[in-house]
Amino acid sequence: MDKSWVHFERTSKEFHEGLCLFLNYAFENGFVTEDNKVKCPCKECANIHYKTRDEIYDDLVTCGMLRSYTVWYHHGEGFRTTFPRNLGAENINADQVIMDNNGEEVGDDITGMLRDAYGLRADEDMINFENI
Repeated sequence: MDKSWVHFERTSKEFHEGLCLFLNYAFENGFVTEDNKVKCPCKECANIHYKTRDEIYDDLVTCGMLRSYTVWYHHGEGFRTTFPRNLGAENINADQVIMDNNGEEVGDDITGMLRDAYGLRADEDMINFENI
């Protein structure tokens, strides 16, 4: 995604067009709350406050984009998992595996990390424990 617009004068046509593309992308690909809000990346809100499209537009024109926010992960960049728009407790499945674009499982591999750190497999540990 082209991010050059964030460096243009906030009253310029290029800034306005880039901002509109960003908002379209964010509301299509980012985490959108049930009341149709996303985190506001302006300098004042710093991705803490959820706001509507119009509120974010106004904030970004007034304050500008948070300079340190270069990978727009709150707005759908950097991951391509699909999240339900309504994230009530009834929609959460603890056994659900989330995959990335390459078909790789997203998340931690705690078993693999422990094996790498300590050099033993879980079944070897169980055998050693039973032999005590």
